Amino acid sequence: MRFKSTIDHISLLTALLQSAEKMGRRAILKLTNETMFLICAKGEGDVQMWSNVPVDNIFSEYRIESNSNNNTIALEFTITPLVQALRSASSKNGDRDAAEVVLKLIKKGTEAALCLDVKTETKDGKKLNVVHEVHVLVRKPAEIDEMSQPKCPPLETHIELPSADQCRPVVDHLRQISDIIWLGATRDGRFRLSVANDSTDIETMWTGLRNTTIVREKTEVADEEEDEGDDAEWHNVPLDAKILQKWLSSQVLQNNVIAGIAPRYCVVAYIYVGDRQHGGIITYYIPSRNVEFD
Repeated sequence: MRFKSTIDHISLLTALLQSAEKMGRRAILKLTNETMFLICAKGEGDVQMWSNVPVDNIFSEYRIESNSNNNTIALEFTITPLVQALRSASSKNGDRDAAEVVLKLIKKGTEAALCLDVKTETKDGKKLNVVHEVHVLVRKPAEIDEMSQPKCPPLETHIELPSADQCRPVVDHLRQISDIIWLGATRDGRFRLSVANDSTDIETMWTGLRNTTIVREKTEVADEEEDEGDDAEWHNVPLDAKILQKWLSSQVLQNNVIAGIAPRYCVVAYIYVGDRQHGGIITYYIPSRNVEFD
């Protein structure tokens, strides 16, 4: 089993890992000949993150060998040490701009590790070589293949959300009022965040947003298009305010977010990484909060 590659886009890989880090402590990195998968299936509040990005979007001089189909290698690891290592390689302090960063899988005694080899120069031309090693657990690809994205009912609407910078202060305010925030959208481009209890009923609404189709992921029980219905009808889902706040804080990539809503069941959010046709996609599964017994 061998893996070695130069990282061309350190900031993109770092952003993906930072997003996963805010969702959970550990993740799975699955590498194939063509695609890098980053999976955080045990996030706080049952939030899951599944992402896939073509290797050419991040790596060059990409070499991978294994005995499994499509040369698949699957690694489970604690996210923070790898994020910290990548941050050191992508420092903005002026003496790391020319860094060459090589990522490879190595063996340390009986254990495996990802080795991050950073070669760079200081402002006065002095060469530096910094090596980071992150312990990983090699998983059988078949075990990872058995994992699957959560199933949910057909999504009633897909809407391009306001930016995370617009949503965060609203969620921060609403969380002070209730631990449940209702997320709702219509097919005619309206979106709202709201809370309701015995003493107050507050909502913030956006209009003129874009409804959109998405590259279908295998998250819906039925792979059917949204049925014909009233475009002005609201489709709502109650979410844990803390989890929604944390998810918004995980949006490191300043890309548009498309939210699909299965009323009272879940939100499935999609973030495109690069070009929609040839780039990658991050999928978040955010389950509803059970309000029947609150």
